[in-house]
Amino acid sequence: MAVGHHPFILQIIGYKNSGKTTMMEKLAAAADKKGWSVGCLKHHGHGGEPDAAKNDSERFSKAGAAVSGVEGEGRLLLSIKKVKWTLEEILDLYVYLNVDCLFIEGYKQAKYKKVVILKSEEDVELLQNAEQVIAVIYRDEKLRGVSFGVPAFHADDPLAVPYLINCMEEENFA
Repeated sequence: MAVGHHPFILQIIGYKNSGKTTMMEKLAAAADKKGWSVGCLKHHGHGGEPDAAKNDSERFSKAGAAVSGVEGEGRLLLSIKKVKWTLEEILDLYVYLNVDCLFIEGYKQAKYKKVVILKSEEDVELLQNAEQVIAVIYRDEKLRGVSFGVPAFHADDPLAVPYLINCMEEENFA
């Protein structure tokens, strides 16, 4: 294991175009304002290698991430290429880079705390197999008032990001 400390890890999961990247930008900006060193990692799950010119790493960096990466088909865009990266290998790299918190977009089956983004009612099935969900962010007004068993926020609710940052502070990881 590389030298450094283990960051608080929060996954943001949801289907394509649900708002995951936007939520990660908001979280990165809020954590950066707290003075935390922020890492962001996106899993490029749409097939093929990520395009360096068209990836979200720049968005995360502009939001305040000290370290940002996107991985797909074995290519980790930090200008490093390997046959196949496991999530654990990538996490070791981020530990070495000494970030306080790491927001991960994707890797739905991983074991870390999660925020589930729901674009529509059809996406609710995503919760059936998701473990360690700490909050739901929904975009469809039809989901307002639905009980998910965890705190739920509309995507435009200004209380969502502060709630998640508070959860991180309570865990004493950052």
